[in-house]
Amino acid sequence: MPNAIVAPYWSNLNPTLANGAIYTATLGTAPNRRFVVEWKDVRDAGGLGAAQSTFELVLFETTGAIEIR
Repeated sequence: MPNAIVAPYWSNLNPTLANGAIYTATLGTAPNRRFVVEWKDVRDAGGLGAAQSTFELVLFETTGAIEIR
């Protein structure tokens, strides 16, 4: 088992299928910043199925909290 890993979606994804994308942003000001990663309209890397997924990972600077949306 892997240790110390954050895996919001445990699969190989390919953002280039169906015009998906991955975005990042740092929001707020120190010491209360949030680092956000958004996977938008991504599909399984194998290209199986037509389902697209959109989800976010948010890392909180001060508390160390991790939120998956």
